Amino acid sequence: MSARPPIGIHCATDAAAATLLASASAALLAASATQAVHVYAPAESAAAAAAAAASVAAVATAESSASATVTATTSAPFDPRTYHAALHSRSLGAVLLHTPVTGSTQDLLRAPPLGPALPSGTVAVADIQTGGRGRRSAVWESPAGGLAASVLLRVPAAAAATAATLVHLQYAAGLAVVAALRRVWRWPPGGVRVKWPNDVYVVPPGGADEADEGDGGGSEEGGIGGGIKVGGVLVEATVRGADVAAVVGLGVNVANAAPTTSLVAAAAAAGVDVTGGCVPALSRETLLGATLTELERLADALAAGGWDTPGGVRAQYEAAWMHRGQRVALPHSVGGGGRRGVVRGLDAAGNICVAVDGGGVAKLDAATTSFDVLAGALREKAVGPRGRGGQAKG
Repeated sequence: MSARPPIGIHCATDAAAATLLASASAALLAASATQAVHVYAPAESAAAAAAAAASVAAVATAESSASATVTATTSAPFDPRTYHAALHSRSLGAVLLHTPVTGSTQDLLRAPPLGPALPSGTVAVADIQTGGRGRRSAVWESPAGGLAASVLLRVPAAAAATAATLVHLQYAAGLAVVAALRRVWRWPPGGVRVKWPNDVYVVPPGGADEADEGDGGGSEEGGIGGGIKVGGVLVEATVRGADVAAVVGLGVNVANAAPTTSLVAAAAAAGVDVTGGCVPALSRETLLGATLTELERLADALAAGGWDTPGGVRAQYEAAWMHRGQRVALPHSVGGGGRRGVVRGLDAAGNICVAVDGGGVAKLDAATTSFDVLAGALREKAVGPRGRGGQAKG
């Protein structure tokens, strides 16, 4: 057996453990030939969490890249008990894969022999991630204190036949982070927002669009108003037989050190109590549990056709984003460049819709367009450079 980091699989309930073993027994045996794989029933997770601390220091130095500093090895390992206590879903997230170090949590849920056999709803978490991915092949390294997680959702191929299905899921995942922060930690709605299409921003007190909470912020002459990125989402999909395996990567700066802005630091600046007074203390574990609780609710709504319904996922997303009414420059593909307009919302396919000065509506999709928040401009997308910190994707 190689010295690859161990994987602990923690089941929230006996039913979750039974589902895992029914679908993945042979794969677990095959995976154990190359690394230590331990499956823990609910009563066993406490001892496993304590034992994980030694594993972090033992393997992190060898597995981390030169720029993923060894200071990360001193962070406390992810605690399955705290996570399960914060999770209030029917099944999403009930099976947790934890490893001290990995290249990407996305790959933990995709790579054979284990990935293809895992049940839908399985979530993977790493204390240190050295090769997380952003959109269009950008690579991100997760800082200590950051949440690096991915969740597997199996969608019937017929339901995933349109690209909009996965776009809607991406929007739901970003919205789930924002909804969790607002629901559990009572974060002011104007203080935490979604940036189109897949990023989570905090708006410092006094930010220009903090006051306008009714329509998602901005104005006819508006901008982002000093927002700071603290997280992001990536959805990757693979066809497997009759299903599409969608892996949703979540990267959030929860308690990492400066200079990268974290939620804990932003909360202190905003006067939001996340220290555990009347609610659970904000941590990687509690944020992931609360986020997956919200994601299951939103995914259920999408499965029932709830993108366009009154109060549906689109309406919730637009109420949480930063852009309605924001004045933007449009990319060269719209009228040859130099045109401007006002963001109005999303259409049924998930495209961002901009009322163009002089008439007409431009519809731009997330696959080919990015939002330059500093310039207040929508641009044709280019592959991003390698980065670290700030927007660690799973």
